[in-house]
Amino acid sequence: CLLLDYVKEIADSKKESTSKIYMNVFVWLKRYNPQMLLTKVDKTFCLGFIAYLQKKDLSNNTIRDYIDKFKACLNVAKRQKKIKENPFDEFLREEMPQREATERAYLTEAEIKDFTKTSISEDVKNAYLFSCFTGLRYSDVKTLEWRDIVKENGTMFLSKRMIKTKQIINIPLKGDAIKFLPIQRKETNKVFELPSISTIDRQLKKSAKQMGINKHLSFHTAR
Repeated sequence: CLLLDYVKEIADSKKESTSKIYMNVFVWLKRYNPQMLLTKVDKTFCLGFIAYLQKKDLSNNTIRDYIDKFKACLNVAKRQKKIKENPFDEFLREEMPQREATERAYLTEAEIKDFTKTSISEDVKNAYLFSCFTGLRYSDVKTLEWRDIVKENGTMFLSKRMIKTKQIINIPLKGDAIKFLPIQRKETNKVFELPSISTIDRQLKKSAKQMGINKHLSFHTAR
């Protein structure tokens, strides 16, 4: 079968929060070589795919995430006896894309004001700033629904089960967080309509450049 078909099959079998990164791998493989057969994937192909990603506007950490998921797909194929060996088993440590050790950065109040003036998507901008004032992870902001926001005794609260920890949290929402809530849309229950985390990372990188700051902005920065 085609490599793309197999990666898509695995992506479809994952939970929504995990499926998206597998779908990103699918998209990049489709751009790189849409006709590759699963049984023909070898070390040369894998090295070429890594080199291809490194020429794109992607961080080293994002590339490593994609390659780790691609490797995981091939591990499944090996267990299912669709391929004899996983080419990544032949890799030396230095042949794999290396993660960057990033120091968590924080936005000052002045930088937050500058951030609101940047030209990125309003949904991304509002979601990022909402995260700044609530401490929510990307996965929790992306899945946040209007029913998770309640008002009791004149105070607005956010009550939600966390995607990662499965714990229910209750956060009182203050003015700074509330002002970044968008207008409720009739066509969806979601508070924020967000693209993939890799797309958001590119937009946040663009914002930092427009702001003239040397900080790696991400949802980790917001928290």
